[in-house]
This record gives sequence, structure tokens and C-alpha cells, in this order.
Amino acid sequence: MGMEVIRLKPDYLYKYVSLESENDYAKCPEGNEALNEKKFSTLLNKEVWFSHPKVLNDPFEFQALVIEYDKLEKAGIPKDQIAEIRSMMLDHYLISSFFGSEMETESFPMWAHYANNHKGFCIRYRVMDDECIRKVNYFSRRTVVTDGVQKMVEIFDKLKGPALEAEKKKLIAGLRHIYMQVLFLNYTVKHSSWSYEKEYRVIHEPTDTRDLFGQNVPAQDVGLLADAVYLGFRCEYDERIREICSLLDIPCLKCRLDDKKFMVFAD
Repeated sequence: MGMEVIRLKPDYLYKYVSLESENDYAKCPEGNEALNEKKFSTLLNKEVWFSHPKVLNDPFEFQALVIEYDKLEKAGIPKDQIAEIRSMMLDHYLISSFFGSEMETESFPMWAHYANNHKGFCIRYRVMDDECIRKVNYFSRRTVVTDGVQKMVEIFDKLKGPALEAEKKKLIAGLRHIYMQVLFLNYTVKHSSWSYEKEYRVIHEPTDTRDLFGQNVPAQDVGLLADAVYLGFRCEYDERIREICSLLDIPCLKCRLDDKKFMVFAD
């Protein structure tokens, strides 16, 4: 299909969390304090927030791979099957984003974009198991994968027939390979203009559909362990977050601007 999923295990990943002050625009019906408290509870409960694709900020999210659905229909694939493929490609899974940038020198855009201009905080996670982690790949062109998807459907249809057990095992292996390649490529490929983020992602199937924006998942379930928290230099909730870090027995460091260099340090 022209692209290959790249697996790489980093020692640490960083997740930036925005916090709203009283003067900021409220982003939930309960108000800013309630929204902030949800994020504090997520940290305290050793969980990670996974977002529904519809709330992510890139308009081309999950659009890197092009499936020509009209060709699939002309090939005789039923409309209900095509609808299932659309769902798989666009909104079937939840996403949690992490970043590999060094805190001290390469994190300025992340603090601005994802931690509300240093009003929020950043959690450093130690990678305990990289099985769920996928490195985002950056490309300047979208890739057509219609033939691969059609092949996947054909294999699936053959499995419904009276194939021998040994043949079914081979078909299932082929189906799984194509499915995983298409899924992970579509969920982990972005335009090259985002490459400065050095993003990593965890893809998770939802187990709770009550919140349309996403859900919390235990960090240990996706191979992560929070081992430090960095407070933005404009963060107004230092005391609250330090209390949580004390209960978790992890360090809590305050970011400061270097007096002479373009550099943020934490102590």
C-alpha cells in the first residue's frame, strides 16, 4: 500500500493537559472548575483520557488513506458492508495522543496548543509496554488503498463459505494482516506539516459509550506509568496538583523560563 507502520519504543512519553481559569471560555456545561476537576481526577485515578475522533483538531484526521467507495460498490460489495468499512475508518476507535519532544528545548508549541499557553500541566509517562503504542508517520500525500480494502472484503466473504479448516486459518491470517495495516495507517498517518509534534498514539476500542467525547482508561492497561508531572509556568492550580502527586508518590516540578536562553526548565 506504499506505506509501512513504524514501531519504536521510547523510554518516556509526554501528555499535555489544558486547564481553564475563571476568565477562560467554559468548555463544558458545568463550567471550567468542573472540567478541570475531571482532569485532576483522571490523574489521581491513574487513568488516561481517550478522545473520540470527532473532537480532534486536524480536519484531515483519519483521511490519510483514500478509499474509493464508488469503486467498491461497482465491484458488488453490499452497501451495509461499505457502511461498516466507513465506520471502521472514521469513528470506530478512540485515540489518546502523546508526544516524544524533550521538555526543555522542543516543547514550546505543545505547551501553547495543548496546555492552554502554559496554564495547564504535562504528565511524563514511563513506557512499561509498547504493545499498544504507535508512532505517527507524516506524509505529504494521501494514499489510495481501495484495492487492499476490496481484497479484505473478498477474504472475509470466503471465510463464510465451506472452506477447509487449514484454509480458513490462512485466510484469517491474511485478513487480520490487511485489516491491521489499513486501520493503523489510517489512525496514525498525518500531513507532514504536523511532524514537529513527534506524536505517538494509542488506539483503543471504546467500552463506555455514555460520553460522546471519549472515556478514561487505566494507564497500566495501555502499558504506561505516570512518573512525573510538570506544571506550566502560568498554571494556577499548583497546590491541587502537588497534592495529587504526593498521593501518587511522584515528583511535581514547576516550569520556568531560562533567563538567557530559549529554554524552559523545571525544578
